Amino acid sequence: MERLPELLYGAPDIILSDLIAQIERQTESKVTVFMYEPYRKLFRELRIRKSQRSCEVLVSDNNDISLESIDTPQYARLTVRLNRSLSRRSGVIVPLKLEERLIGFLFLKRQSGELPVEAHETVEKLSRFLDYLIVRTVEQESVRRLRLMADITRVFETGKSIDELLNNTLAIAKDILRVRWIFFFERVGNAFELKIALGEGENPISSIRIELPGNRLEQFEDGTLQVSAKRSKLSDELFRQDHNVGSFAVVPVMVEDSLFGVVVAATREETKTEFRPYKHLDQEDFEALNEVCHRMSVAISRLRLNKKLDLELRKLKQLKQQHEELINTQKNQLMKLNSIQKISHAMRITLDYERIVRILLLGITSPAGLGFDSAVFLQKKSDDPFLRPYASHLVNHLKEDEQASSLMYGDFSQFLLEASLEKPGDFHYDRANVKRITFQGNALLERVVIRNRTLHVTPEMQSHRFEDLFQLNRIMKSKEFVVTPVAGEKDVLGVILVENHITQAPIRSSDIELLGLLTDSCGTSLELTESYSELVRTSQSLEHEKDRSNYLRAFVVSILQSLETAIIVCNTREEITEINRTAENLLGVRREEFLGENVRIFSKKLSGLTDLLSEVLDSGETMTLTEQSLEYFKNRYFDVRLSPLIDDESGRVDGAILALDDVTRRVETEEELQRQEKLATLGEISARVAHEIRNPITIIGGFVNRMSRTQTLDKVKDYSNILKDEVRRLEEIVEEILEFARSRKPVKPEEFDLAQLVKDVVRSFDDQASNREVNLQMDVSDGNLSISADKNRIKQVIINLIQNAIEATDSHKPVTIRIFSDNDTVELIVSNSGVKIPDETLKRIFEPFFTTKTLGTGLGLPICRKIVEEHGGEIAATSDDKGTSFRVALPKKRDEIHRRNRGEAQDTNR
Repeated sequence: MERLPELLYGAPDIILSDLIAQIERQTESKVTVFMYEPYRKLFRELRIRKSQRSCEVLVSDNNDISLESIDTPQYARLTVRLNRSLSRRSGVIVPLKLEERLIGFLFLKRQSGELPVEAHETVEKLSRFLDYLIVRTVEQESVRRLRLMADITRVFETGKSIDELLNNTLAIAKDILRVRWIFFFERVGNAFELKIALGEGENPISSIRIELPGNRLEQFEDGTLQVSAKRSKLSDELFRQDHNVGSFAVVPVMVEDSLFGVVVAATREETKTEFRPYKHLDQEDFEALNEVCHRMSVAISRLRLNKKLDLELRKLKQLKQQHEELINTQKNQLMKLNSIQKISHAMRITLDYERIVRILLLGITSPAGLGFDSAVFLQKKSDDPFLRPYASHLVNHLKEDEQASSLMYGDFSQFLLEASLEKPGDFHYDRANVKRITFQGNALLERVVIRNRTLHVTPEMQSHRFEDLFQLNRIMKSKEFVVTPVAGEKDVLGVILVENHITQAPIRSSDIELLGLLTDSCGTSLELTESYSELVRTSQSLEHEKDRSNYLRAFVVSILQSLETAIIVCNTREEITEINRTAENLLGVRREEFLGENVRIFSKKLSGLTDLLSEVLDSGETMTLTEQSLEYFKNRYFDVRLSPLIDDESGRVDGAILALDDVTRRVETEEELQRQEKLATLGEISARVAHEIRNPITIIGGFVNRMSRTQTLDKVKDYSNILKDEVRRLEEIVEEILEFARSRKPVKPEEFDLAQLVKDVVRSFDDQASNREVNLQMDVSDGNLSISADKNRIKQVIINLIQNAIEATDSHKPVTIRIFSDNDTVELIVSNSGVKIPDETLKRIFEPFFTTKTLGTGLGLPICRKIVEEHGGEIAATSDDKGTSFRVALPKKRDEIHRRNRGEAQDTNR
């Protein structure tokens, strides 16, 4: 050590000096004593005088020596540190050991390692004396530290707060370690903030808030202890650079497995009562500080636990108090719920609007009910945009009477029923002169009326929403009140305002919930009252409708029985529900005997009509048959109509009506008219034929007379040719008449290309068109244009239409023939560029013998229509200022022609 304690300057330092001097004399060498510091693994020179500075021999600097090799005197070259400089010294090392425990060594400046015998004895005395001093100092220090540890225990037991505990504990720890400074840094996040600093002189800490590297923080969290007797990275992080800090120790304080903070002890102080060969903090100091910090962690945990226990205890007391209050509140709530049940019962059995409102107000303000001081009911009608005050009630009006009445009746419901009848004047609205309240545009009232939400108005709300609450404040006397809707299932029927302006009792959320239950029940009762009134009105209306229905039913039955049409009505099960008198006479049955019977009981008489009736029930569609002949009734004809009975609302078929109208006389009359028309037509045809034949016959007769008078052969030949032409003309007229007059017969079709046939016909008209200077134009579309038809007869139609078009077209104008496919048909359109045909003429253009030409029978177009219709096709004509067009549509398929032929044949047979 640098100097001996002042206490030892007496005998101990003299003894040391004498022993060292004795060894120098015995060895005739300069002797230096080095004491071993196991904590730092070095040997420090022992100095007697204060002014002298000691040097150090580090084991790590000397490869020639080790702790194991210092066992016997030996020659060695030592590397010695003094301050920060190194020097080399040669000499003999003599170990100072006691019971194999190394205390240090003597360094002798000599060449030989052999020592005199008396020197060995003196070295042993020196070793024992040094060991005695060290052991005595350790024992004294242990006793002192035990006494201070007991003080710490008392601090831990009596400490009331963590700050008090930290201050008192660190003060004792400073005495235990004999350090100049001791600090406590509390962890705040990833940094440490200085909370306690105990010591003398200038504070060496670099900052009150220290940010440490992440690896250092991890070391502290792992509980790693830090100690240093010289400057290091850690000392640079903790202490100022301009402050000379000796050894220091850093110990983490772990509380409940979490880093709470660190304790830093710095610069050990010397005392007069101890012998230490070194000045810095050693391993024992470090372990003592660690023990203090560990015990302090336990004490902090105890304080925290006590604090938590105190907090939990206070919470338990609060919970107990809240529980007791809750029990009282629940008791009160149960009583009020029971009252609500009785109020609701009284409202349900009262089917009078005004009494229900009175019962509601009584229940809200009665001490046996919800116990509010006053209540006001604002009525809302569905078509009224305003809330209108309807009734109110104050608790002080009937308070004594209500309590007495409740005792007298013993039944709150009965009391409410009686009170709502006996004192109606107490419910008169006598507040401020407010006739109506507008809720539209008022955000607070819209929330109540439109959104069906309860509004709790508080004094705080009054200061912020004064404008919205202005109308309500004119009615209410308190700054705190509740506005709740009275709503049914469909709409809000009114609004209740309640307050405690007399008792000034606060309105709790539980009171608001109970009020909501009661107003919901009232809304249901009011809606039930309205429903009951509506039910009474509906019942009366239904009774009236029943009388009217009976009258109408009797009227309908009377009409039904008076009809000359036979009517049979059945339901969906085909059971007869009605038969009129005409049907009874037609079928020869009695109505009463066949009601409820299946309509198929008449299958024989009605032929297949019962099957058609079933189809009508299934399809819901009406069927109509005209001039139907039923086999059972032989030569009688009926117009038959089968109609479903459909429910207007559901659209469901509830039954069917079979109506048979006897039209035998009408059919016979129509047939007679047809015979008359045929005779008239025959007369017209005869006159037309006679007219057409008269001209050729007249010409033939004239030329026959000429032939009888002429003698020239050439003239006879000319007359013969003329006669041949007129005979041919007669043949053509007769052929056209026969063609038109012959009956329809089935077509024998063959498949051919209609476009090709048209092209062939057009080529045959090239000369005629050229002579008339008419341009024939064809427009043939792509695709399949084949049809199945009688080729020659279709050709006759094409020739007739093209011939007529050429004759109707002026010179230098076109005739257009278009052919195209349209789904299942092939269409031919022949258009000329002639003048427009008048509408009246166009209507008759297909009539037999109608013509606008000077020559011709007028049968060309009727024959064309006949041929086209025999093929199941259609022909039509249109005319405008650009000319006239004839459109022919022919089916492609043979089956369609056959079907139409069969249908026409059946019509002809009938």
